[in-house]
Amino acid sequence: MESTRAVCVVIPFIQPPAAIEIEHALCLYKILSPYKPLMWGIALHEAGFLYSFPNLIFDITNSAPIGNPPPLTYTFIPKNIKSAEIEPAYMDDFLVAEVASGRINGPFSIAQAHSIFGSHFCTTPLGLVEKPGSDTLHMICHHSKKDCYGQSTNGWLDPAVNATDTTQLLMLQML
Repeated sequence: MESTRAVCVVIPFIQPPAAIEIEHALCLYKILSPYKPLMWGIALHEAGFLYSFPNLIFDITNSAPIGNPPPLTYTFIPKNIKSAEIEPAYMDDFLVAEVASGRINGPFSIAQAHSIFGSHFCTTPLGLVEKPGSDTLHMICHHSKKDCYGQSTNGWLDPAVNATDTTQLLMLQML
């Protein structure tokens, strides 16, 4: 068999772009809550419910999940609610402002989110609703959105606790 000669060209090394560094601790341990733990503690105590919800003040203070969610064995990323398409620029601007203010982090790729959480995760679809008596839109999270197994974040709460009635009572206590 006869050899064929070919011109050889050296290809210069091209440095791949650096991956964005993620400070995991800054993402995972950001505690923001509209709730006031001291006021909840007082209201629970005065209503006689402090022993019925022994972990609630800790959960609010440390941004722990309320209830007893199951371990996540798959990643769930549902599409946003159709109302999010009403004003996409408003949604984008709102999220950019939240990131800029430091209240949330991101945006992250799915691979980055897996790295941050170290496992599976679930997201909540977002939507927009009009505020009553105003043209202003308000962003909502749909925590009742079910996955392909019929599970939802709200579905993990124990209905036997009757938290809705208790929350309404506590809210009245705090007024």
